[in-house]
Amino acid sequence: MTAGSARAIGAVAVVAVLLFAASCGDQVVGHFDGGSGSSAGPASSDTAGEAGTTFTEPPMPEQCNGLDDDHDGLVDEVSAELTECNGCRLLQGEGQAFWVCETETTWAEAQAQCEALGATSAIVPSEATQTFLHEQVGTGWYWLGAVQDPDEGPWRWVDGTAFEYANWGTTQPDDTAPGQDCVRLTFGITGEGWFDGAWDDFFCDEPTSHRVLCSASHAAP
Repeated sequence: MTAGSARAIGAVAVVAVLLFAASCGDQVVGHFDGGSGSSAGPASSDTAGEAGTTFTEPPMPEQCNGLDDDHDGLVDEVSAELTECNGCRLLQGEGQAFWVCETETTWAEAQAQCEALGATSAIVPSEATQTFLHEQVGTGWYWLGAVQDPDEGPWRWVDGTAFEYANWGTTQPDDTAPGQDCVRLTFGITGEGWFDGAWDDFFCDEPTSHRVLCSASHAAP
């Protein structure tokens, strides 16, 4: 072999090594997406791997543990295996999950509790939802996710749903005093101007006997 041939072979070998190293540098190592190629929802337990890669745990059945186990954006929601959690009954309505909690709070406290679950105070967009809750929820007052601006503007649902359905009591909303800018739902309570299942406007900062009722968009598992 001549000296020229040896130098040519050596140059080819160096180029091959450089090309192989470059191709390896483009590979992503350690990414896991459950085999589907896409995430099933917000990941609750991502950890950073080497070189900035991310490891995402696969979805698990929802448990009563304060975590979004199934990665759908909701925490401790209803499933075939989970019907109660932390003092709340969990219900599956038509396209909505519900949390019926015995905690007595102000409207703002109820809304904060619901938001921690990925939900809001309950949205009742139709008569079908009203009937479902009437059949499933026990006697008492429950906050709904409807409010009125302090300047006496129109009523609105806090999640942006159009306020097209309402089930006001006979004389409601009556706005008898400033501050009645929230809505409560009454079950099993009747009297003059009242009926079982009626809504009325009430003081947002009144906690006595007002319980938490949350809802969020959710399909049956």
